[in-house]
Amino acid sequence: MGPAENTTGIRAFRIIDLSADDTDAIDQVVALIMAAFPNWKTTLGEARGEVRESFEPGRISLVARAEDDILGWIGAIPTYDCAWELHPLLVRADNRGLGIGKALVAALEDRLRGLGALTVYLGTDDDGETAGTSAWGIDLFPDLLTHVAHLEVIYLTRRGSIANWDAP
Repeated sequence: MGPAENTTGIRAFRIIDLSADDTDAIDQVVALIMAAFPNWKTTLGEARGEVRESFEPGRISLVARAEDDILGWIGAIPTYDCAWELHPLLVRADNRGLGIGKALVAALEDRLRGLGALTVYLGTDDDGETAGTSAWGIDLFPDLLTHVAHLEVIYLTRRGSIANWDAP
């Protein structure tokens, strides 16, 4: 399958495979990780390791690229015969709300459909030392649905606009 083309009407970009040999693109993705999730990967080495893991056999690693600029990154991990975990999804802060994330997800879905995937799912983590949601530190079972119905994000704060969520 060829690169997906931008149809958002903004700066022209393509969605292509992130190459393990493209050190400049990898550096930009590392910077995206550090900016978007400062409490997920706390060192450049950890963030670089996350990108390197995306090149493992069977995994998918795509970027939205406008000339030499990486605008976003999406990946997928095969987990079951026909199911894949979407991991991760990042869009550069100055390009959020422009449809780049939507285009990345659509391109990933197309790729996975071609591989016979029936399910794409998104997992979340709330197992760190700091509460990220109201589910942190409690046993969700046996009343999972009640907890999910009242789930609150408590770790993130809003700065500027809905597109600029960040840790305090």
